[in-house]
Amino acid sequence: MSVFTSCLEGDLMNTPPGASPPIIEMTNNSNGGTLVNSGLRYFGNATLLLSPTDEVDTITFAVTIQGISNKDVTVTLETPADAADDNYSNDSLVYKFMADNQYDFINTTAVIPAGKTYAEFKVKFYPPNIDFTKNLILPVTSTNDGNLPISSNFGIIYFHIIGNPIAGAYTREWIRYNNSAGTGTPAFDQKAAAVFAPDNATTIKVDSGTGVTYVLSFKNTNGVLSDWKVSFVEKSVTDAAITIDEGPTVVQADPITGKYKFNFKYTNSSGAGRNITDIFTK
Repeated sequence: MSVFTSCLEGDLMNTPPGASPPIIEMTNNSNGGTLVNSGLRYFGNATLLLSPTDEVDTITFAVTIQGISNKDVTVTLETPADAADDNYSNDSLVYKFMADNQYDFINTTAVIPAGKTYAEFKVKFYPPNIDFTKNLILPVTSTNDGNLPISSNFGIIYFHIIGNPIAGAYTREWIRYNNSAGTGTPAFDQKAAAVFAPDNATTIKVDSGTGVTYVLSFKNTNGVLSDWKVSFVEKSVTDAAITIDEGPTVVQADPITGKYKFNFKYTNSSGAGRNITDIFTK
């Protein structure tokens, strides 16, 4: 399942008072509503955290009427290519407009009935056709047959992927020793699929076989990656009900071969020590 980054509480900016003419807004909420979470102000809310291993991921969003309309309004989606660079002054990133084989709208036209406030839409994204090392964007806005103006602040949803040079699908080997020293024969040595999911251009998150989540960051100097640092998402440690005794540490980080190795030690809820190595291979 794909998700957005955290939805911020909206405000009433650009939302008309009760007696004012209605306007059209875009929203990441599937059920419409007055929550404001689109436009450049909430650009980050439309970050697509897709799994490269999924065949398809579906996002639900809505076109809303802020105000009161006493007649049916037909709304039609548009994808303005000239909006791809709208956020450049904020993040200095150049986004490439998504190709036709990377997304597909289930419907592009819908009716907001008189007295109602929104029409629901769905868009499918196809991870097998997406290069997650590139910055990609799909701005979505709408027109309507009621001559209602579209919000200048919240009239576009900027669906986007932040490119990261190490993002993508990996194989994870999870090795657990039932002692903190990591000696003897591993109690577990298991392989599974994993995803380096980008937070931004120089940070990814990926799950350990233990259930905790690594945060791996680095510097990118003209394509040369260095200064590797790894930590945990604190909540993931709490949820796993373990106490970290040492680490995590970067044992290996090689973007050329696509191999990354991390180690940490912990004590479980029963007081037993454990030594963990996660090896990720592209």
